[in-house]
Amino acid sequence: MLYVAGFLLMAWALTSLKRNYQMGGSAPRDTDRLVIAGPYRIVRHPMYAAALYISLGLACLTQSLACLAVFFIYLVLILQLVPLEEGGLQRVYGQQYTDYQQKTGKIIPFVF
Repeated sequence: MLYVAGFLLMAWALTSLKRNYQMGGSAPRDTDRLVIAGPYRIVRHPMYAAALYISLGLACLTQSLACLAVFFIYLVLILQLVPLEEGGLQRVYGQQYTDYQQKTGKIIPFVF
């Protein structure tokens, strides 16, 4: 279920971003707007959450320690990337992003 939920969450996040999508860690462009609809109403980084769900689901499906190791590698990398990305978003969107941060979790709703 985690595996499929991850793909569904990824698709939902991408369709919610529309033209605002770009590679992680990139500074927003002048034409970009802060997206707070779709899964972004619930968490600030749904695509990272989706990647974690997919990798953990695959580890469970295959019962592979190698796949579980990939999950932990993703987790460490994402936890390092999120503060960098949020710093850029804070610089661009200012108080609007601060307000958004206070209303939503980073990756896990109501937890983190």
